[in-house]
Amino acid sequence: PNQVTAKAYMPTILELETSGTYDCSAATTIPQLGYQKFLPATGITKVQIPQNLAANSLNILCSMGMYSATINFDE
Repeated sequence: PNQVTAKAYMPTILELETSGTYDCSAATTIPQLGYQKFLPATGITKVQIPQNLAANSLNILCSMGMYSATINFDE
């Protein structure tokens, strides 16, 4: 989904699932976390979001910025 909601100020684990992914969406960036990673073609990659950064929202982008998603944190 391109929008997800999570509980604010709680340690959060984001699971990124790929299935035969070979395009630009296999390279994922979360700028606010300084996170950049090439995801496996198929599998689940877990990204831990620290409690102090689980506030407001975080943007997730592919390497080209064509695909994006947002995690919104609600109290």
